[in-house]
Amino acid sequence: MSQLLEILGRGLDSDLADMLDRYFWSPPVRPLADLQESCSRHPDWPDLQLQLGLAYLRGSRLEDAISHLGESCRRKPDYLAARLALASAYCELGRPTDALEHLKLALANAPDQTAILFAAGFCLERTNEPAKAAHYYRDAIARDGTFAPARERLAAIAVFLDDVDEAIAQYQALLEDRPQEPWLRTALAHLYHRSGQYDQAIEQFENALVMEPENWALIDDEVESLVADGQIREAIERLHSLIEQQEGFADLHVRLADLYSQVGDDDAAMNHYRTALDLQPDYLEAHVKTGTHHLVCGRWDEAAEAFQIACELNDRTLINYVGIGVAQAAAGRTADAMGSFDLAGAVEPNSTLLLTEMARLQLKAAVADEYTRSFETGGPLPVAEIDLDNDDLLQKQIERHAELVAHHGEQADARFRYGVLLRSESRLGEAVEQFSKAVEINPTYVQAIIKLGITQQELGMVEEAIETFKQALEVEPSYVDVHYRLGLLYTDRREFERAVEEMAAADEGAGDSHQVRVALALSLQNMGLMDRAAATWRSLCQLHHAGT
Repeated sequence: MSQLLEILGRGLDSDLADMLDRYFWSPPVRPLADLQESCSRHPDWPDLQLQLGLAYLRGSRLEDAISHLGESCRRKPDYLAARLALASAYCELGRPTDALEHLKLALANAPDQTAILFAAGFCLERTNEPAKAAHYYRDAIARDGTFAPARERLAAIAVFLDDVDEAIAQYQALLEDRPQEPWLRTALAHLYHRSGQYDQAIEQFENALVMEPENWALIDDEVESLVADGQIREAIERLHSLIEQQEGFADLHVRLADLYSQVGDDDAAMNHYRTALDLQPDYLEAHVKTGTHHLVCGRWDEAAEAFQIACELNDRTLINYVGIGVAQAAAGRTADAMGSFDLAGAVEPNSTLLLTEMARLQLKAAVADEYTRSFETGGPLPVAEIDLDNDDLLQKQIERHAELVAHHGEQADARFRYGVLLRSESRLGEAVEQFSKAVEINPTYVQAIIKLGITQQELGMVEEAIETFKQALEVEPSYVDVHYRLGLLYTDRREFERAVEEMAAADEGAGDSHQVRVALALSLQNMGLMDRAAATWRSLCQLHHAGT
């Protein structure tokens, strides 16, 4: 996804109730009926009103929560816990202006509280006052420079207002606090490129690649010698000893999991794969090997999920190589740029392979589920499909995607997946057509842009490929504006649902809100506000059910 768009989405998953609950949280020690009775007997006790209001807030009975929390504040105007709980209830109800009013009253009593300052800024963004919100975020940062949500939202506003220097300053500070996160380096590289600082962009893209866990894997010669001699159990013991001595190395756990998988110890293998991913959540090799182990064990859904996450991580590497090339081209280093694009082309087949395997696995898992249900209910068994080999599964998915695109050609993600499947069959000309259409439908669809550029490169369309790659780093101001507003709208689920229905009603060709939701979902994925892996899997499942 475009890192500029993801910058817009960062911090929007903040929930005011979660952010502020340390001020008003208390364990629900009394049953709701008891609290209701106590409040009816002592309506003038603000503590009881707060407790009952919190019980309603936890139960999502927001109007009732507002009533009792408001009464608590009326009885005790400087009651910070009740005031902030009331603001949270208003925000959750989709009334940020009312929430902001109570946050300002809270700040009058507690002006130095970082979380409250952030909450006020967040509400101001939702009331379409980003410049005012920025003042609150700056105040929050002044009181706590490590408070990442405020820096993320301040950077988002800066991108929206085209103040790239401000955005760069915030991401430099975020990177200083969390230097181990490659994503921050990639985001900063995009910002440097946008500001014309191409050498700095190249440096950050390169640093992001160096930070990938695969570049720091350790190999123990004694372990590998034992494995080569067939002494697997001895190699496992050796790895356990190394892990005791060198706790915290994810690659050792991956190698140990591989060996346990080799000897058929599923539980031990999964335990060490999970440990490796706990230590290094973005460890591409660990995700691939986890998926492969699931595949061997016949857990197709789990294998597909692991492969899709691995595909996302591989795409992140692609973005960094393409980013280096685009920045090098902008700096006049044409030969270096072509070398970087070639490296991107060398890495890309991993994504195609993983996504293709996921498509096969979805069909295999779906058919297996149907087989099990039919067997349990005594219905006809789908014997024609249960024994399909990999080539047959791929062809079936290609056919289904071709049909989907024929009937719903406006779905950019369907065209993207169809293009990937065509690429896996070396049908590059047809793949270019699908990727081009996906980008035409959604000009910020970075995965499709990169796949298009690499496929053009493979077809000898070098000049076209270079121009395509540039699109991966360049986002038009109008698209920034739309995505910023969409992200804020998404934080208010009631307003978001209403907007979806209104857009669907305005689209005469949609008939219902499905097509609108598909398009919006892709934009939200581009901003990091929806899980692309889960969305892809859902789309494949829906395609299977539509085709049965």
